[in-house]
Amino acid sequence: MCISISRLKLKLIVNILDYYTIDLTKPKQISIAIAQAWRNHGAVDILINCAGVVHQTPFLQSQLPKVEEEIHLNFRGMVTIVRLIAKRMAARKQGTIVNVSSLMGKVAAPTMATYSATKFAIVGFTQALRLELAPHNIRVMALLPSLTKTDMMRDLKLFRGVIPMTPETVARSLVRGIKKDSPEILVHPK
Repeated sequence: MCISISRLKLKLIVNILDYYTIDLTKPKQISIAIAQAWRNHGAVDILINCAGVVHQTPFLQSQLPKVEEEIHLNFRGMVTIVRLIAKRMAARKQGTIVNVSSLMGKVAAPTMATYSATKFAIVGFTQALRLELAPHNIRVMALLPSLTKTDMMRDLKLFRGVIPMTPETVARSLVRGIKKDSPEILVHPK
């Protein structure tokens, strides 16, 4: 079974016909859904955390609820899921965790302060987990794509010289990175 996260909802993709939708800001919902999926469909072999929201605005003009949403969804929701799944993977002594950050987790940009901070946090969290979980035979890696053509970028003001890439490009890079066991998978348009 593979878990994939998208925007405010989590879809536990078990097969073509079965998935669970969860509000990532509600840890109890996450816990219940993961336990149900594990019980009904078996172990999670690969966890791909891909949740994210961005509110592009100068920091001094930002609204606290939007800042909190970015922090809670982009980082806290991911930590909650990783904690629950990693414990189960450790008991099985196997698994792969991919935390999707962004190139903005390496290089920050104006009007994206909180988003960048959450993506930097994901990179640091992933680096620490890689060391902690290695004795349990759990691979932990970060996927760092550039701007990707998704619903999230619809309202963004693009930065000069940034060319959005397709989700398919990101997916191909992810598969290559997992096969190579890359600790950080940098994805950029060719």
